[in-house]
Amino acid sequence: MRAWGADLGALPAALWLRLQAWPADAIFAALAGLRLLISVLLVLEVPRLESHDGFYFHHGGDQDYYFEYALVLLRGSYARLFSVNMGQPAMLAAFSWLLHGLVFEDVLTIAVLVNGFLLAGLSVILVGRLALELTSDRLTAIFAAGLWAGMPWLLWLAFGLHPNAVQLRMPYVPGVAWLHTIADGPALFFSLLACTTQRAPSASRTWPRLYLPALLLAYRSCFEFNL
Repeated sequence: MRAWGADLGALPAALWLRLQAWPADAIFAALAGLRLLISVLLVLEVPRLESHDGFYFHHGGDQDYYFEYALVLLRGSYARLFSVNMGQPAMLAAFSWLLHGLVFEDVLTIAVLVNGFLLAGLSVILVGRLALELTSDRLTAIFAAGLWAGMPWLLWLAFGLHPNAVQLRMPYVPGVAWLHTIADGPALFFSLLACTTQRAPSASRTWPRLYLPALLLAYRSCFEFNL
């Protein structure tokens, strides 16, 4: 029994040594996979959220507003003004044109897959790379990427302390997972991509190092102006 206890006590150290042997990018990729798994489980109602149906997550009608703007961009008739930037509506318009979609439900699945899976998964890697460049500390970078990867579930647990947990979880948990078809996810993704590109090591002041971050931030402003 004592030997078994000693082996169990040595397990964390052995796991940490094994983790240290992995390249940082491999760990970031594994954490991105964790984020994708969390998104899949949220779609499958694990954990269950109110006003959720498949790829649809409640957000107070903002998705319909973005899609209405998308239809305006497709038709080219500006019968009214919109108070949001055109980045996300333009993306929805492209999906609508590609899928011949006439209603929001026609583009919902592909929009969620792009925002909540493709961009959200890559964002975990970007957070890890950016943290590594800023701190030069491997453990800090892994912690930052892991925290961002697990943020949807961590937020779900944190809201459990609030008396209105159900109402708070309903919009904010899928929101931080980027499972809504609104501009928050793409805007943050391109901000991270710009910062990571600017901080990436470079032997000389090449064109991408000088201008690509600015171009990415300019494109990001198509989704949201505020940083």
